[in-house]
Amino acid sequence: MKKTLLFLIILSIVMTGCSMSTTNNNSSWNSEANSSNGNLFFGYGENVYFNIVAEEGIFRLHENPDEMSKVAEGIFSRLHIENGWIYTRKLSGEDSGFFKIETGGTEINQLIPLTGPKGIEMIKEENYIYYVDPRPAQGGIYKMHIDEKEEVKLTDDFTARQLYVIGEWLYYLESQGDYVYRVKTDGSVREQLTDNTSFMMMNEEWIYYFYQEGTIKRVSQDGSQEEVIKKDDTLRHQYMNIKDNWLYVSAHKGDGLSAKDWEFYKINLETEEETMIYKGIVTNIHIINDYIYLHADSSFYRMNLDGSEWIEIFVL
Repeated sequence: MKKTLLFLIILSIVMTGCSMSTTNNNSSWNSEANSSNGNLFFGYGENVYFNIVAEEGIFRLHENPDEMSKVAEGIFSRLHIENGWIYTRKLSGEDSGFFKIETGGTEINQLIPLTGPKGIEMIKEENYIYYVDPRPAQGGIYKMHIDEKEEVKLTDDFTARQLYVIGEWLYYLESQGDYVYRVKTDGSVREQLTDNTSFMMMNEEWIYYFYQEGTIKRVSQDGSQEEVIKKDDTLRHQYMNIKDNWLYVSAHKGDGLSAKDWEFYKINLETEEETMIYKGIVTNIHIINDYIYLHADSSFYRMNLDGSEWIEIFVL
């Protein structure tokens, strides 16, 4: 029960996610928007890695996804993998901080020691880690060189989440005011792109976001173009991901306290065709290759993109 409660606490922190760079995110496997859903799953080298806080470890799924082997012991936040290394924030133990872990688990190195909630929201881009310090007094978005360890403050937005680095810009949702901003990675320019935003994700062309209650919009990365994708005042949208021309969306009616008020559907961006996938609570929607990995009700599952062939991976 203690581990399950801890898992739910961490899940509440990472469920709205934090993105890794689209240029280094194994985009042929991983949807860029997995990051806004927590990066609990990450595809790399024909394997899928899964961060299970309730089991205190990072696991590698086998070909049969209900079988797995532990790669690293501890409580971690979101995952990013490149060049044979897992980059993550370790939250447990006396050696908490940013780590890199060899994908087979043979080598574990601490990059930067950290304590408290600092760095749970983080991204890695080239030789820098960008992260959020959520403490109001000294908080904000920082970047730190992995080797030199020099910390540079970019903005004072200590409630930032859902971070993306694309080119020379860092994009993020400032959740206190519900705005999407972008800031130059040297901190020199900061621009507001949206308002009344509860969730945002990105791909190589657009920022997709939930606007007010019941509306899905997208805006170009420089804010010059904006389009309404769907408006339904009866729904409260919660999670979203994208694959090809399809948006995968989880939403609920009313306060969402009952599972019967939730629905998980996909909408085609060209034809506006909608397809219902599941009636029930769905969170943390990840898309890796041709599969969806998500949390539904009290378990994690893998399924096909059309919603068929659900396989239970882990039960809370």
